Amino acid sequence: SSHYYVSPPSLPTAVPLLISPEQAKRRLIINSLIQSENNYLDSLERLLKEYKKPLEESNPPILAENKVSMIFYKLKEILHCHAMFRIELADVGSKWEQDERIG
Repeated sequence: SSHYYVSPPSLPTAVPLLISPEQAKRRLIINSLIQSENNYLDSLERLLKEYKKPLEESNPPILAENKVSMIFYKLKEILHCHAMFRIELADVGSKWEQDERIG
């Protein structure tokens, strides 16, 4: 079974001494976004491994297969989408001082 979990990206390096208060604030914001995305992905991965998979494999079944599918509808796709988003977010974060914007 394939999963889409990607190791968390490293946060940007420590705040350089010669940046403006506005740049420091922006760096804190991007770090917060990256950390939030890491936490969200950890939660999605935990849902998949610790809840969905055991429910699918329980014998006798705890829930009907269609109910498990309904409860965890598109979980793998959501996980994949956010893993890709995190990669892009980390890339933006690593170049933050150069670009100083998202998008």
